[in-house]
Amino acid sequence: MLLTRTVKPALLNEGSKGAEIIHNLPPSPPVEELRTPYIIDDVLKSLVRDTPHEPLVGYPESPHGVTDYVYYTPSDLDRFANGAVKEYKRAGLEEFSHPTENRVVSILGPSNLDYIVSLFALSRMGYSVLLLSTRLNTTAYANLLALTKCSDIAYAPSSKKTVDGLVEHTPAATFAIPEFARYSNESSGSSLETHSTPQTSQKCAFIIHSSGSTGLPKPIFQTHGACISNYSTSKGYRALVTLPLFHNHGLSTFFRSLFKRKGISIYNANLPLTGKNVLETMMVTAPESFHGVPYVLKLLSETDGGIAELAKCEQVLFGGSSCPDALGDLLVNSGVRLISHYGATELGQLATSARPREDKAWNYVRPFENVKPFLQWKLLEDGSYECIVLDGLKSKVASNSDAPPNSFHTRDTFLKHPSIPDAWKYLGRIDDRVTLVNGEKVLPVPIEHRIRQSVFVQDNLVFGVSKPLPGLLVVPSTDCEGLSDDDILDRIWPDIQAANQNSESFSQISRDMVIILDQSCSYPMTDKGTMIRNKCYMEFNDLIEATYQRLENGDVIKGERRALELPELTSFVLTGPTIFLSQK
Repeated sequence: MLLTRTVKPALLNEGSKGAEIIHNLPPSPPVEELRTPYIIDDVLKSLVRDTPHEPLVGYPESPHGVTDYVYYTPSDLDRFANGAVKEYKRAGLEEFSHPTENRVVSILGPSNLDYIVSLFALSRMGYSVLLLSTRLNTTAYANLLALTKCSDIAYAPSSKKTVDGLVEHTPAATFAIPEFARYSNESSGSSLETHSTPQTSQKCAFIIHSSGSTGLPKPIFQTHGACISNYSTSKGYRALVTLPLFHNHGLSTFFRSLFKRKGISIYNANLPLTGKNVLETMMVTAPESFHGVPYVLKLLSETDGGIAELAKCEQVLFGGSSCPDALGDLLVNSGVRLISHYGATELGQLATSARPREDKAWNYVRPFENVKPFLQWKLLEDGSYECIVLDGLKSKVASNSDAPPNSFHTRDTFLKHPSIPDAWKYLGRIDDRVTLVNGEKVLPVPIEHRIRQSVFVQDNLVFGVSKPLPGLLVVPSTDCEGLSDDDILDRIWPDIQAANQNSESFSQISRDMVIILDQSCSYPMTDKGTMIRNKCYMEFNDLIEATYQRLENGDVIKGERRALELPELTSFVLTGPTIFLSQK
């Protein structure tokens, strides 16, 4: 039996805790189309007008709660937003009501109820909201503030130290994100007056930034109109989101649920993502649609009952990185309705692998009918295709090419399905990012360039797409003739260490993840003699998979296990295993 909690608006108005236990969340009302919304605030106002007291947005009541979900109604969210607006005004942040100009305020904090309320409040005050990841460094934050001309930062208590360090280098006014105790006491009443027109739909609503894996993160400006066009595409399922809201997948999923007036539960931002925590959350929220990165799916697949719980969902969508074929096949063959989706912050959602149940090709996305006219597939030299988005797509907010005019070259590569029409399997980026299973993005080119400097290396290639950590394929040079694999690795190891010193911890290559190929082996290469990434991944797939299998089984390929003393163990936990693996 589903045991959950909801909030009585009247009790909250009286200043009490206001929660009562109910059995079985009430069914969602019939899906109705919203009246034409021009700005984000229109979406909430429409809900307040039409379904004010239906439970809609769920979040745990206690700081580290897993099962104590409280579901807030549109009327609650409207009151909360008004209360947060008053708190921001008291702190000195004034409204900005210009009909065409943009003024940016950034928000930094975990994706909790306070964060959601502030998104509505800041948007209601007329601001364009820059959603900052909690994982950037000071240089990246400062660059984003400069590029967006942002001089105001709203921050959560957990981000105060980061913001204090930032304002030492970048002049900015700071405002604490209002907390529940402050905004929830707001009495019912009319919302802050906002005036929306077709003209205001062209103002910027949200600014999402790129990951920064190929340099500093870049801001991506999304107008109210583009956001609404993107958010209005949904099948209307009750959802559970384990993704942060400062990523476009999480943000889009949240607003799509509001558009379809379906309840959405947000995973507790204070909890670590563990199989046990996610499973317990699923059992109490009973989602029809589950959203997470492939790493979370892997955790659930390794947790008793996790796959069975996923199989109860109408759909399981992953984002952030591609899902390993072995994991996806396991889930699909166990009855999980696994769906890949493809899109971009600049473009909105373009395709999914939603398909008939008898179709097992979960890893091949199919473009939406309304998107197909705006897609081109450019054949590349390695047999893959780049996806290009043409001008005219309503959710498109950026262009980076004039071939064709005002188009967007995604630099994402795909394989065409051999028999299913218009079905495409995502391979990776033209710019050679290697996205790990947890969504971290390794930039392999600088690593490969540094290691290629060794006289003992003819060529090398970083691998690890959809894997827990990266590895390295090495083609030895003729200077290695007669040497064993161990001797070759000893000679090139100083160059690998040098590459590691200039890489982030998750990008570092451990000694146990280096595969030495035969010096005389043939491999796919370009006219310039360099390894062709995607073809080499396929060519040496068996070797790569065997290396990860040995790692998973706890076998040490080179060297002996280490028993760490307490100081070393502490550093190991804090900085990751690759540091110690690379110090052999």
